[in-house]
Amino acid sequence: MEKCLDKLDRIDGFTDEDRSYAMEVFESAINREVFMKSKNNNARLLWLKRKISVLSGSNT
Repeated sequence: MEKCLDKLDRIDGFTDEDRSYAMEVFESAINREVFMKSKNNNARLLWLKRKISVLSGSNT
């Protein structure tokens, strides 16, 4: 999880609240693997934002 959070810290556009939800996303080994191994940065960000949206109950 540490590597995922380190990578997330280098990405602009996420609030502290988003980052707190990302910690929950990264509890799953599958989610950590998808995040770390995705070669397309835009797809990675869209995927994570969608996961955060589901956790937060937001439809954005």
